[in-house]
Amino acid sequence: MQSNVFAVFEVNGTSCALRTDEVAEFLPLPRLSRPPSLPRMIAGFLNLAGTAIPVIDMDALLGSSRDALAEPGPYAHLILTRPAAGQKTVALLVKRVSEVISSKEAPQPVSDDKTLNGCVSGIIEIGSRSVHILASERLLLEAERQELAALTAAAQVRLGEWHVTH
Repeated sequence: MQSNVFAVFEVNGTSCALRTDEVAEFLPLPRLSRPPSLPRMIAGFLNLAGTAIPVIDMDALLGSSRDALAEPGPYAHLILTRPAAGQKTVALLVKRVSEVISSKEAPQPVSDDKTLNGCVSGIIEIGSRSVHILASERLLLEAERQELAALTAAAQVRLGEWHVTH
């Protein structure tokens, strides 16, 4: 039986995870560019080797009422996603990635109509807790993806204007 590997983190007090094949990299939280009037779900933009990568605040996206401009904790991580076909890379801001686990058990599937946009693909039991397996390609609605693409294009233009040659 094939092993499933998951990166586990908390979102609003709920254990969540991504399949590691959806994760390109875990990053410590760097300084982010945050132009005015961004939606509260966007923590800002990461300059990754000259490319503007949007950073989604998972607590804000999945319903936290906390101030979106509050400083993340000292152990916050970015999870750089490996994009699905036709999608762009995004980084997910989480309080911290608590563990990477392997399980021979397949997650119990969750019907697409049980969560917004089918963003929870399954649930797996780890010890005494239930962990919600998120589908990174379904975290945003199509209209949100389009708006994020426009904001990212603007951030990329701004980043390009600051390119300094020696």
